[in-house]
Amino acid sequence: MIAREVSLLQKELTQQRAHIYEKEINYIYRELSTISASASILGGFVYNSINLQGAEQQKDGPAGVLHCVASAITLVLNILAVVSSTFLSVWGPNVALRGSDSAMRSAVLTLRRERRFTLELFVGGIFFFFLSTASTAWLYWDVAAATITTLLMAAGIASSVLMYVRSLLAMTY
Repeated sequence: MIAREVSLLQKELTQQRAHIYEKEINYIYRELSTISASASILGGFVYNSINLQGAEQQKDGPAGVLHCVASAITLVLNILAVVSSTFLSVWGPNVALRGSDSAMRSAVLTLRRERRFTLELFVGGIFFFFLSTASTAWLYWDVAAATITTLLMAAGIASSVLMYVRSLLAMTY
């Protein structure tokens, strides 16, 4: 009788654990979708900026080089964030659903770790997006407008870093 109750409790515990893992996978999936959509939008802005610069007179000098490098890095980081989000969204739930109980746990742990990496790619893309925007101001606007824009972009970078650090400290578990 006791052995039967132990067996039933173990089965119930396994079902509850699977239910919790399923909830976490769904949450991470939604999070990755948000990152992917946001990174796509930023990547589109930068791609448009690169194309506009190429269509107009080519700008030489440090501002032109900074713009090209920052835009390229922004584009690469945001595309990598989209690719990572897509792969994780497809493969993570697939492994969890088709594998054993241990496969579900492994999928959740992998998704947690890779989600953080994907978020770091996106945050890097935001940083270089601000830098690309500031360099665009120096390419096309007068000194006063470029200086104000650069200061605003620096404030944006500082605010983004502050929000990222605050969320990491507040959301540790």
